[in-house]
Parts: sequence; C-alpha cells; structure tokens
Amino acid sequence: YKSRQKKLETGKWYRIINTDSQRDGTKSQGGTADDTHPEYSFVKNKALFANSDNRVGSGLHTDGYDYINSTRADSVDVSPNAMWRLALVDTAAGTYSLQNRATGLYMGQYTTSASRGMQETATPYRIILLKSGQYAITCAVDNDGLYGLHAYGAGSVSVWNNDNNKVGKAADSPSSWTFEEVDESLLSNLAVEIPDNSLRIVTLPFAYTHEAADANEANGIMAYSIAGISEDGSMLNLTQKTSFAAGEPFIIVANDYTQTDGEPSTVQFALPFVNEFSREALTSNGLVGTFADINPKTAGLGYISDNRIVATNAYTPIPAYTGYISTGLVKNIPNASVDLQLNLPEGVNGIAAATISGAKATVDVYTLDGVLLKKGVKASEAANGLKKGVYIIGKKKVLVK
Repeated sequence: YKSRQKKLETGKWYRIINTDSQRDGTKSQGGTADDTHPEYSFVKNKALFANSDNRVGSGLHTDGYDYINSTRADSVDVSPNAMWRLALVDTAAGTYSLQNRATGLYMGQYTTSASRGMQETATPYRIILLKSGQYAITCAVDNDGLYGLHAYGAGSVSVWNNDNNKVGKAADSPSSWTFEEVDESLLSNLAVEIPDNSLRIVTLPFAYTHEAADANEANGIMAYSIAGISEDGSMLNLTQKTSFAAGEPFIIVANDYTQTDGEPSTVQFALPFVNEFSREALTSNGLVGTFADINPKTAGLGYISDNRIVATNAYTPIPAYTGYISTGLVKNIPNASVDLQLNLPEGVNGIAAATISGAKATVDVYTLDGVLLKKGVKASEAANGLKKGVYIIGKKKVLVK
C-alpha cells in the first residue's frame, strides 16, 4: 500500500492531527474513564500546536477538538501555531525539519533524553508511514529506538516507548498522526486570539500586510507607528499604518483600551498567509522590537503595562515578541498625521524636568525637528526663554516646564 500513498511534500503547510483510537476518554469528553485520570483522555482528532508564547524552548501541545459535539475548534483552521512545513534535511537519511508558521521556529529535539521545544535551527526528523494516512514523527538525533512524538491525555506532547524497547510507532495510537494540507482558498486569513480592549507593542517575525490590516480594522484593531513626541513632552504621537516589515515593531490597539470594567474577552488578530520569516528584531523611530525575553537593565525606557506606558527600572523584563520605547531615539516625522496620542510619563528615557549640568559648558539648542534655536550658549542658561516642551540641549533631550 505504500506505493499508493499520497506523498508529503516539502514547502507545503500542514496541520498535524492525532489518529489515536485506543483511549477510552474521560466522562467529561463522553468517554468512560473518571475525570481524575487525564491519562485516559481522548486525543484523536486533536491538532499539534506550538505553544502560543512562541518562545525559543517553548514546547508543544494538542488541542482543538470538542468530543461531546464532535466538532473541531475554529482555531485549528486559522491558527499559524497549528501549521507545520516540511523541509528536506538529508536525502540519503530521509530526514526532514518541521517549521512552525507562527514564528518560523523549528521543532527541536524530542527524545527520551531531551525535550527541547521550538528552536531557531532545524532538527532532523523521520516521517515514518505506519498505515494508510498515518505516520510516526521521530527525531533522528540521539534516538536509536526511534521513539515517536506522543500525545498525552492532559494535552502535553513528548515521546513514549510503547512496545518494550521496540520502535514506539504503532498505528491508531497516541503516537500516530495524519498530515492535513492547509487549503488557503478556504480561509480569509490566519488569526490568533489577543485580549480585547487592549494596548500592546507587537514584533512579528514576518511582514504585516495591508490585507491583514483591513481584516483587523473590521474587528476594531488598529496598528500604529511612532510619529514623534508632543511639544510639551507629555504625549507620544502615533500615526496609523497598514503594513510593517518583518521584525519591525508596532503598536496595536484592540477597540477601547481605556475600558476598565467588564469581563475579560478576546478578539481575533488577523495575520497574513506567511511563508517567509526574519528573526532580526528592528528599531523603528524609538520603538525597539524583541524576539526573546530581555532585560535592558536600563531605567527610564517605556513599555506598555495595564494598557498604558510606564517607565522601566533596572530590573524590568521585556517579553519576547513585544518591544519597548527609547524616547531618545524618537524623531518627529515631518507632516506625519497624529492619529492617536498616548500619555508619556515623566522619567521615560530621561525626559523629565532635567537640570542642565556644567555651568561653564556651552551647548547648542535644537527643536526635535532639528531647527537650531540657540548656539554656543551656557548650559546653565540654555533653557532660559524656551516655551514648555521637549528640546535637544547639547546631546540630551530635555523637558522644559
């Protein structure tokens, strides 16, 4: 029958679905096992997801099927975390890498000795035909027994030796999977869930397109870049945009980010049909992107917490796929429309009522637009006569009150 199988193709996106028929299922799933024993839970028809935090080293899980109603969750169809692409690693060895569509990261080593989660470099896997339409997915690194990826009842994914030290790759088991090709003609876009009524900085490892922006606008989600800082230094000016390069951070507003009451809810954030990735985080007019959890170890940067800009201290972590604001790098963009303003607290990146030190030093004074106002004046007198606002005095941005 092997000669009659439709071969998996490199370069195409697939959903990987479990084909187990051995589990009894728990009572809450319509099965017979007690709910206190999740190891008996159904896993058939669940999809293989990369965890939604998308970090390097983060793992895998299965999800997306309602056994009571025999229906698949919509998230399986549209989520890039549930889509995988094969690429040939070694023709002679018959090994492939598995790349996730949400991040461009690759499935890392999963063996009895290691569970490395998602990685930036490809790990070779063998895709072994078990029976018609069913495959074992087995890591080719330090895996002499060829133990395959196994769906555990509680939702986690690892490997399992299910046959007394023989090859753990039985058909119709939690270690068997089918590959379902993604038909993009049936979808409007990809999407992930984000908190509704929220404000956040986003850095994507792929380009954000006009088409995705149009879909998001219909859901009340707008994307912005930094246009500059208000004259009095109290506001961060944003301009609406509909496209961003891969790695270019931007700010998104999902409906009313000022809303503080009501139950938490989510909204779908539309994404393009991505095929190309870049994991080089960029800086765009003072907005600094991240693809890893970092600690800049710098007080006075701006980041978004509880739907507002706050200042970092020397210990503030910045999560992956977000970013922070370095106002010292912000330039006022000529003729940019100001479509939204965010409160910019004093102290962010040194924009506070700063005292010019060095009474004998001389400095030049410029507007944020680069217009020279004073030349060679004493530093101690540089702010004299200036209207309220932010100026470049010497090489520092200073707020004059």
